[in-house]
Amino acid sequence: MLRLTKIQCFLFGLGIIALFYFINRAKHIIGSEKITGNFAFYVEEDTPEGKLVYPIIEYRIKDSIYRFKGEEATAYKVNQKVPVLLQGKDHDRPMLYTIGAFWLYPLFYWILPLIIWAAFSLSYVRKNERVLINLKYPFFRKQKEQERFPEKR
Repeated sequence: MLRLTKIQCFLFGLGIIALFYFINRAKHIIGSEKITGNFAFYVEEDTPEGKLVYPIIEYRIKDSIYRFKGEEATAYKVNQKVPVLLQGKDHDRPMLYTIGAFWLYPLFYWILPLIIWAAFSLSYVRKNERVLINLKYPFFRKQKEQERFPEKR
């Protein structure tokens, strides 16, 4: 059982969310092969939101050349070297291995759990309370913080 203050509760949840994010990213790196691809050209797609421009990345494995569509709004020069991860050494599942595409873009999907946790932890626990976290029902319980130095009479 954990007894946490408001800030400790928030930081505990933030740590768990960060742990899951890094485990997810490590899952893609472990067992993948890192190769170098080349930027070939841009492709435009018409969508309801407007025109989107995607880079086409080429990479070679043995005698075959493969192409895939990179992340939108990235700027490359022709024949620029680009790091690529082949997930599970499968050449049909490539991923760009750049800071923006691999590390920052997935963070957008972790913002919603962070907002929900922040709203819960910062509004559920008041100033003079602690939250008790259990592994059995009820999972969360509030407890008033007791005075540490009671007045002498």
